Amino acid sequence: MNKHFSEPKSPIATRSYESRSIGFPKSKLPMLEAPERSLSSPVATNAAQPILHRAPPVKRAKGRWFIACILLSILGTIGFALWNEFLRFEAYGIIEGRVVRISAPWSGSIESLQVEDGERVEKGQVLATLDSPELRIRLAKIQDDLQLAHASIATRLAEIKSRNQEQALDNLKAHVDHFQILSQLHLERSRLSELNSTSDAIEQLGSGGIVSKLEAAQTLVAKKGQYDRVQSLEEAAQQLHDGLLKIERDPQDLRLLEADQVRLDGLKSEWKRLADFQTQGEIRSPVAGRVMRRHRLAGECIEANTELFEVLEDHSMQAVVYVPQSLAGSFRSNDTFALQIPPYRQLTSFRVERLDDQTTPAPPNLSRYYRRDERLVAIIAKPSDKECVDTQGSQATWLGAEVRLPRWVWHHPPHHDEIN
Repeated sequence: MNKHFSEPKSPIATRSYESRSIGFPKSKLPMLEAPERSLSSPVATNAAQPILHRAPPVKRAKGRWFIACILLSILGTIGFALWNEFLRFEAYGIIEGRVVRISAPWSGSIESLQVEDGERVEKGQVLATLDSPELRIRLAKIQDDLQLAHASIATRLAEIKSRNQEQALDNLKAHVDHFQILSQLHLERSRLSELNSTSDAIEQLGSGGIVSKLEAAQTLVAKKGQYDRVQSLEEAAQQLHDGLLKIERDPQDLRLLEADQVRLDGLKSEWKRLADFQTQGEIRSPVAGRVMRRHRLAGECIEANTELFEVLEDHSMQAVVYVPQSLAGSFRSNDTFALQIPPYRQLTSFRVERLDDQTTPAPPNLSRYYRRDERLVAIIAKPSDKECVDTQGSQATWLGAEVRLPRWVWHHPPHHDEIN
């Protein structure tokens, strides 16, 4: 009997024991010892006794806290992004500046470049040098035409001078002839006066029979001949006098000389204009600033009006902040306020230059921050710290960059000493 009860034959008990023994220490199996004690008791039978099983402990999923942490992180990130994007700032804007685009004045090739991207330049500084073979050929041709025009004028002047000398000799001869005739005329007039006196005396003496009629007739004939000679000399003298008054330069020579002079002046003007045009091949900066971009390389052939450089003018960079109309009344000229310029966390001080005269909708790149069709007032402000406008500095500000006006940072009016 004892041997029979000491070795239980029940398969249920054996399986239960094996199943309870898997994964648990022996010290935690009080229920497994109970069947042995019950089988060793004298009241035990061959019938299998029911075994009581205790339910296994409920295990919690090990990844639940990890998933919860991930969800909380995602919600926190989304919340911070929404707060940072739409609630942290009350106005937004962009950085603007005056960019001067410098182009080539004429077609040619780039002979040399004197500046690099990012380099500061002064007003009037040479940026590049252009060369135009066509322009040089035109200048050389005009110089040849100028030499020919000078030679033509010199020849014309020599001809006029020679002609004037001949004319001067003719004038001198005409004057000599005129003076000779005048002297001869005076002499003949004197003789005529003498004949007149002799004729009068003969007429008086002839009436008394002292002078013969033949002598009286000869005297009258001589008087008449002398009178005709005097008349001829007077006419000749008058003609010479009129001829001297009409002597002048040939107008044809003067017209030709004027035409040559006009052509010479035109060539000089054209040469000066082309020379000035050639000097424009030295591309100079019209403003002081920084070279933002250089579009061409040395040796390239370019067309007229090809863009070569972009220069950002000094002190032209400004922030245009679009504030709601209800908030615009708190800003005045020369007020100072702080803006954040990503990616920098620190705030940058700006001074209000002016407020726009009319309201405007938000620009397309900033429209997501404002209500639809919200009317805004543009505030134009200059940086108070001049170092922040240096695009190559440690706190660079770039054109087109976005600026933000924090919600809880108040602006303040300037002091009197700041205004002065």
